[in-house]
Amino acid sequence: MILLQGRPLALIYLVLFGAWLLGEVVLLARRRAMTGVAAGDRGFVGKALVVMLLANLAAIAALRIFRAATFATFFTACIGLVLMGVGLWLRWWAFMYLGRFFTVNVAVAADQVVVDLGPYRLIRHPSYTGILLLVAGIGVCFGNVVSILVILAPVLALMTTRIRVEEEALMNALGDAYRRYMARTKRLIPAIY
Repeated sequence: MILLQGRPLALIYLVLFGAWLLGEVVLLARRRAMTGVAAGDRGFVGKALVVMLLANLAAIAALRIFRAATFATFFTACIGLVLMGVGLWLRWWAFMYLGRFFTVNVAVAADQVVVDLGPYRLIRHPSYTGILLLVAGIGVCFGNVVSILVILAPVLALMTTRIRVEEEALMNALGDAYRRYMARTKRLIPAIY
């Protein structure tokens, strides 16, 4: 676990984790769409918060229960921190490129356009890739195989569901322009998926 790898790494972990939480709180407070929310997205933010909390608690519990699955070293803690940092950076980069079209709930603005600049050149959902990298980094920082699975699997399921709802809303609103964009980009990993 990262806390056992030394004070500097633990402080970096806390700074990255705190920056993520603070960023999400700011997004929740300032970037919630009030109208036009996709039917399949109602209540998602609340579910996501509960899932994230429970996944983190389960990952921490797995550290104690599945001690044999522990692999924590200084090197793996550093890898986890890099994943967290890259994930956080990618999420913020995606937010900056979407600008006013970025909302925490799925909603399509009346003047919405397909954004295919910055990270959106390569993947359709860089913000979700950022969250997945960040959460994977948290799991690696825990230094336990079961903890990684316990924290990453539910978040991946959430993101997959969210992507389906978001893509349906964008196809309905933007039509062929979004379908062409989908044809030339992948969802989460450039050239793979």
